[in-house]
Amino acid sequence: MIPRRPEGTAPPLSFAQERVWFMDQIAPGEAAYHIAVPLRVRGPLDEATLRLALASLTDRHEALRTRFPADADGKPTAVVEDRVAVPLRRATAADEAAAQALVDQAVLEPFDLAAGPLLRALLIELSEEDHVLLLTQHHIVGDGWSVDVLLRDLIACYHGRSVPELPVQYGDFAHWESTRPADAQLAYWRDRLAGIEPLDLPTDRPRPATQTYTGDFVEFTVPAETADALRALAAEHGGTLFMVLLAAYQVLLSRHSGQDDFAVGVSSAGRSAPELEDVVGMFINMLPMRADLADDPTFADLLARTKRGVLDAFEHAEVPFARVVQELGVPRDVSRSPVFQSMFVLQNYEMGRFTEDTAADAVTFEWTPMELRATRFDFELHVVEVAEGLWGKLVYNTDLFDRATVALIGERWTALVAALAADPHRPVSTVDIRADADRALVEQANATAAPFPHTTLHALVEEQVARTPGAPAVTFEGATLTYAELNARANRIAHRLIARGVGPETLVAVCANRSLELPAALLGVLKTGAAYLPLDPEYPAERLAFMIADAQAPVVLTTRDLKDTAPNALVLEDDFADGPSHDPGPRATPDNAAYVIYTSGSTGKPKGVPNTHRGIVNRLDWMQRAYGLDAGDSVLQKTPFGFDVSVWEFFWPLQTGARLVLAKPGGHKDAAYLRDLITGEGITTAHFVPSMLGVFLGEPGSARACAG
Repeated sequence: MIPRRPEGTAPPLSFAQERVWFMDQIAPGEAAYHIAVPLRVRGPLDEATLRLALASLTDRHEALRTRFPADADGKPTAVVEDRVAVPLRRATAADEAAAQALVDQAVLEPFDLAAGPLLRALLIELSEEDHVLLLTQHHIVGDGWSVDVLLRDLIACYHGRSVPELPVQYGDFAHWESTRPADAQLAYWRDRLAGIEPLDLPTDRPRPATQTYTGDFVEFTVPAETADALRALAAEHGGTLFMVLLAAYQVLLSRHSGQDDFAVGVSSAGRSAPELEDVVGMFINMLPMRADLADDPTFADLLARTKRGVLDAFEHAEVPFARVVQELGVPRDVSRSPVFQSMFVLQNYEMGRFTEDTAADAVTFEWTPMELRATRFDFELHVVEVAEGLWGKLVYNTDLFDRATVALIGERWTALVAALAADPHRPVSTVDIRADADRALVEQANATAAPFPHTTLHALVEEQVARTPGAPAVTFEGATLTYAELNARANRIAHRLIARGVGPETLVAVCANRSLELPAALLGVLKTGAAYLPLDPEYPAERLAFMIADAQAPVVLTTRDLKDTAPNALVLEDDFADGPSHDPGPRATPDNAAYVIYTSGSTGKPKGVPNTHRGIVNRLDWMQRAYGLDAGDSVLQKTPFGFDVSVWEFFWPLQTGARLVLAKPGGHKDAAYLRDLITGEGITTAHFVPSMLGVFLGEPGSARACAG
């Protein structure tokens, strides 16, 4: 039983009112806290009687006569006026569209919480016996339940019917709330929500520094057969449709955010005492439902967890959410709502119409709930049970999400609940939530089949040699080989290796610094049908020995400057000085390995990864179609050849008639040297990782070298 507050005692603000008041200080006049009630009034409306009915309404409900100025310390107070005249403005509209435009505009007009009044009316005349009456109240003095009370009382007063005196007023409730101990309930919420993190859904735009409230919504439907299956699932597990849909919503949010621990807000009427049922005021309470998807539960297991959470939460529903936030000491973040950023609402009745008339004057009042395009959260799911199944809408903050994104999420929601109803005993991470648009996107993304040369890497180079034998192919430290000269060197290497039994699927290790010999060696190995294994001379000796042994490479090629570090290796400058210089002919197929790259070994021993001619030819074909090199281009080769980027640096220019320019050994670490090389050799194409690019561009003149 809620008692009347002591005579002459000014009411305090309820905890919920305090929070709304503070939010209004951050975003004054924000329409997200407006409640719009449009009524269609047909018949011979008497405006004087309507004004009297509005006055009777404020006389009856103390909340509608309350304003909220700040005291000398800047804290909110509640001041109840003896009488308040509800502002009633008149307007005329030529048609329905014009009337709707007036309604939309009026709903957005701000309230002054300090001055009041916090209920206003707009009467729009469409014809002599056809009007739209818009009632707008601020959320600080009402909630959704209050709308039904307000309409019932207004219509009764208009028709001259008496209404019983209210046993208590909203101020009595606020006074009772402020004096009521809530230690046990607060302890529950403190324990339940300890360590909760914000829900971080991927957004289409960065989150504004200060929370915004502009909203929109996307509608969806769930077929009757799916709705029936969800109800049956609820019954089977001793739960309710609300619990099933809340658990499913948690799955949806988890799949999109990647989080398994977050809170979803649900509403409680907050009218625990029967004497509050007919009182206009802000009683609605928000309950954070903590999602628990740890250990990838089945949906049946998640439903059991959700059921326990719902029952416990409603058992502790009397403590105001604003007091829970205060108790938790949640760090202030003006960019989002505290504790939870998404709401779930289930209505077990269809949003219909409120109508009433009397035979005496035949005036009818018809209410159709209005969609206010605003939201206090990032994301909301509203579901209504209808005869056709489930109707719903996803409400979203338009500063965060695009409509197309939310529409796709709506399609995923309908796919998700159907899949969960069909098989609740599979882990929720494996449930297929793809919409038709997702499947189409996957099909499109995987439709990568495209014609490309079904040949080998070296065959493409040989074709270019035939086209431009005298053109410059490779430059190093001022010396240049033509395409014909490079091909001849590679052929001599190939014939000598073939004579030693090298062929397809053989590995030939190459340990060499950048020089004119290096590209000739790589090309020569490929011409044998074998694959090359790059051995970076900067690697520790132990790693080089491991790679040679692990790959079982029967032959190692090196240069004079490194012959002491690679015993028993063939020296490129000495051992291949003569011999046949013609192409040895095809010895490999597109499916044979072209090269082997070893991993770093950061997670264990290094592992060799073979890559086929088909794969690298496909990659280079795509690069040529996308970026297009020709004889006027010069490509810088600076990446250590133990990394896969080096492969296209070596072979892309040699397939297209461009010139390959080799940086000196160690030159890839010297930004000034690279700047001068790029400028001096007229480099048109070069590769930098972001970190190296930053260092390079920090070198004076480098940006100009790239631009020029």
